[in-house]
Amino acid sequence: MTTLSEIRKTIIINNDHLINAKAAIKSMTNDPLSHFEDVITSDYEAMLNGHYEDHLDDIEFLCGEFLCGEYASDLMQKHDPVMFRCGLNDFADSFDIMNLDEYIDLESEVEELEKEIAGLTEELEELENNLN
Repeated sequence: MTTLSEIRKTIIINNDHLINAKAAIKSMTNDPLSHFEDVITSDYEAMLNGHYEDHLDDIEFLCGEFLCGEYASDLMQKHDPVMFRCGLNDFADSFDIMNLDEYIDLESEVEELEKEIAGLTEELEELENNLN
């Protein structure tokens, strides 16, 4: 049989985990680039490469270089890194993190913690009522 103090202790621990998980979700939502930089950068580079793939031959005379085998994202990082980072930040602002496994797992953890806390609270109330 679970004691009142054990239930209270478990509730406190779970509330702590819940607060941390919600803070992490809020941080991920507010600044996705700091949490998912590799994924977002990879998607941004793929978008640039796909969009400008057919236009690289036109850029050759602008750069004064032979661009055979170059990717648009590599060229932008090499020749205009500020523009690349600005575009990456804009891309990150519109990036949907809700489909990423880490975010989904954290959301699931929050839901499970909330359910567990609700169940423990009910159990605690029931034990307290039985004592009275």
